[in-house]
Amino acid sequence: MRVLVAVNYARSLFSFRREVIEGLVGAGHQVVISAPEDVEVRRHFEEIGCRYVATEFDRLSKNPFKDLALLRHYRSILRQEEIDVALTYTIKPNVYCGVAARICGVPYLSNITGLGNSIENPGWLQKLTLAMYRVGTAKSACVFFQNAHNRDFLIQKGFRFKNVHLLPGSGVNLDKFSIMPYVAEQEPVRFLYIGRMLKDKGIDHLIDAAQIIKDEFPDVEFHLVGGCQEQQYLDILKECETRGMIIWHGEQSDVKSFIGQSACLIHPSYHEGMSNVCLENAASGRPVITTNVPGCRETVDDGVTGLLVNPRDTGDLVAKIRQFLSLSYEQRRQMGLRGREKMEREFDRQIVVKAYLDELDNLRK
Repeated sequence: MRVLVAVNYARSLFSFRREVIEGLVGAGHQVVISAPEDVEVRRHFEEIGCRYVATEFDRLSKNPFKDLALLRHYRSILRQEEIDVALTYTIKPNVYCGVAARICGVPYLSNITGLGNSIENPGWLQKLTLAMYRVGTAKSACVFFQNAHNRDFLIQKGFRFKNVHLLPGSGVNLDKFSIMPYVAEQEPVRFLYIGRMLKDKGIDHLIDAAQIIKDEFPDVEFHLVGGCQEQQYLDILKECETRGMIIWHGEQSDVKSFIGQSACLIHPSYHEGMSNVCLENAASGRPVITTNVPGCRETVDDGVTGLLVNPRDTGDLVAKIRQFLSLSYEQRRQMGLRGREKMEREFDRQIVVKAYLDELDNLRK
């Protein structure tokens, strides 16, 4: 089959969907990728035989009339490339490529990677986004969800899906994120945060917690990895670094060395589809402290592979960090090992690859 893969961000395609695309190519499918231009990502996928169509994308725009150009673009790709089936990820490809596929009579599979603030919070934006999702997924041959909460939320809102499949998020590449030796006992305890410096990622709570913990445990370190576009957080991060509260490393192309030097991941996010950061750290043998919200809590067995924190609760985050610090070195190491076992058991990315190949086989029957 000739398969279109539509995404809104090329790097996410490379980081989280690469094995799916390689699996499609390995099964004999011809793959056409629609994504924003990225030279490195384009090169990789063209080298394995994919066709790459650069697609202009304003990921932050909330104007559906402005985004109608996407609908025309997808319709053009579907017709010119003679696509047999489309695979879509995230809201705009799900909506606009989904509608274009319906217009062209092409079956499509939607992947809802998370709902986000636009749907989670009541208001006009929620109503608009739900209406768009309803149109975009109405004729989907299969809707993949990354957590049960997102699935149940939309069903409660009256969505009726033809076929639903619950995935373990994007899964985790267990070879790329292989288990690492736990940091040496004589090393300082280093907590690691990986993600954008955004309010929704819980960065305010993390910074406040770091200040409290550093006053009690001066040798503990808080390492933050990720980009920052908001001036208010740039100023806060610089001030906190000057005061010795945190060490901010900025955006990094490879986070494995940071994981290897850490004792534990802290991910205080407000919401996720499924947290890839939690999966990757657990697969590497690191305990995880994260919030008890959909997309995060599934990645942790509380008290076994990590600790769950009440969302938006700095006090509880501080309490869980203290609880982790009260554990012996061996208890922390064992927590990380059990996290790796959980990833092998429940989150192997090959589970996701098989789900897509199975659904394509179903379409051919």
